[in-house]
Amino acid sequence: MKNKDWKKVKLGEVCEIVSGSTPKRNNVEYWEEGIIPWVTPKDLSKLNTRFLEDIPEYITELGYRSCSTTLLPTNSLLFSSRAPIGHIAINKEPVCTNQGFKSFVPKTMLDVHYLYYTMYFFKEQVQALGTGSTFKEVSKRVISDFQIPLPPLAEQKAIAAQLDRADKVRQALAQSLADYDRLLAASFLDMFGDPVLNPKGWEVVKMSATCKKVLGGGTPSKSNQDFYEGDIPWVTPKDMKVKNIKISIDTITEEAISNSSVKLIPPKSLLMVMRSGILKKKLPLAINQVEVTINQDMKAFILKKDMVELQYIFYCFHLGQQKLLGKVRSVTADNLSFRDIKNFPIPLPPLSLQQQFAQLVERIERQKALIQSAQQSAEDLFGALLQAYFYEGKIG
Repeated sequence: MKNKDWKKVKLGEVCEIVSGSTPKRNNVEYWEEGIIPWVTPKDLSKLNTRFLEDIPEYITELGYRSCSTTLLPTNSLLFSSRAPIGHIAINKEPVCTNQGFKSFVPKTMLDVHYLYYTMYFFKEQVQALGTGSTFKEVSKRVISDFQIPLPPLAEQKAIAAQLDRADKVRQALAQSLADYDRLLAASFLDMFGDPVLNPKGWEVVKMSATCKKVLGGGTPSKSNQDFYEGDIPWVTPKDMKVKNIKISIDTITEEAISNSSVKLIPPKSLLMVMRSGILKKKLPLAINQVEVTINQDMKAFILKKDMVELQYIFYCFHLGQQKLLGKVRSVTADNLSFRDIKNFPIPLPPLSLQQQFAQLVERIERQKALIQSAQQSAEDLFGALLQAYFYEGKIG
């Protein structure tokens, strides 16, 4: 059966739609020694599975009765309706939520796992229905009227099962990558100790002492579009989501470099974001694998190879970033002081030990590259299945 043969139904016709509420925070009797799980959108924000299991907050029966929250039965679909819209999870035990939810209790004709993938696919469409000036929210009326395809129940279960198999492959590969990252961090700490506490008592030098050169960046004139028709990567904070940079969203020409403060950065430099809102949460770092340029919100550190290993310095900052983030200043934008970076203390173990660590990083990154290739294939398959079921309507 194809999607075009399925009837379209409003969510309000096949689900009970349930809102939540928050007991008063200043009444300890509503919270202390609570036994009723109480969920907020934040609890769903980092899930890498369909199921909500770890719930950090509980309310008391008195707190539950004090507000308009509702206990959702097991196997409901929690759906965040504001701040942000579209986080979803299936609860494995009865829970209640705060007011940031419009959750679904499916009726007998609707499989909750099918509903999960349906709402996953239509997330952006639902988000577009949000209204509000301070933050976007979808109302109960709007979400009740939202239409979804409804195949027969047996087909719903078959669709959910196939998507679940594809999703488990994606999640397993993502977990493997995370495990390798944890292994590298643990190996660094085992070999060198915490870079901030320096428990092994290594000699300490300033970051500036490890650098042959530090380069800043710039922005070629946006009024000359010809400057942005080249093939030289121009790296900005929005590119700093991966460790190893080979390409960038924007590229520029040699003429752009000649007519601006932009400089060419040699491969195997340490790139660091110095100004960005992301500095509230983390310090973006990367290593450029090819010659690049950067904008004025970043710095590039060209290291003394006879003194330090690039991978070692990368992990000194990666694992010691909280010390720097505590110094982030906000004037017109969140920024790090270049002086703080230059003065950042770097423990200096023997170069041979640093090189051993760099070799370990190289071996692990080769393994990660293989996993990332498989991960892309798994993502493509999962996306194709979603399209087939919910957009193209091809089944089985």
